[in-house]
Amino acid sequence: PECVITALALLQEGTADVHHQAGRPLDQLKACMRIYAAIVMDDFGQCVIRIGEDPLPPPLRKELRRLKAGIDHEFRRLIEEGVAEGSLVPCDPKLSAFMLAGALSWIGRWYRPDGAMTPEQIADQGIALLLGGVLAPVPLPSSSVPRKRAPRKTSA
Repeated sequence: PECVITALALLQEGTADVHHQAGRPLDQLKACMRIYAAIVMDDFGQCVIRIGEDPLPPPLRKELRRLKAGIDHEFRRLIEEGVAEGSLVPCDPKLSAFMLAGALSWIGRWYRPDGAMTPEQIADQGIALLLGGVLAPVPLPSSSVPRKRAPRKTSA
């Protein structure tokens, strides 16, 4: 149980540090995501992901939920501010925060220290995928691309 609280406290401290730094909301969100990814790949973080809330006694479960809520609210705040400044597309901040945190949390289920990628590589690629998606830009159909018109011939 203590490993769960320790991991969440580390995550909360990391996001609080980011909150006090200057920078665009998108940059702060990326920094928080990087911290989140790093923590779920360490021993304490993997403990949080693999144990979950259910086996914890009620007081610790309540504390765990309180810590998770604080992290969730920080993600939501940054998403709202990113939308307001135009660096993020309009979206539902609650759903977006849940999706980002859920995807980042899942890393703790499959990450292996002896795997092919370092934690930094996983964080970099994961954040790029979560924020940029996997779709390639779709070129406009040629009928949508404006063409220069040939000058009109005038009769003399």
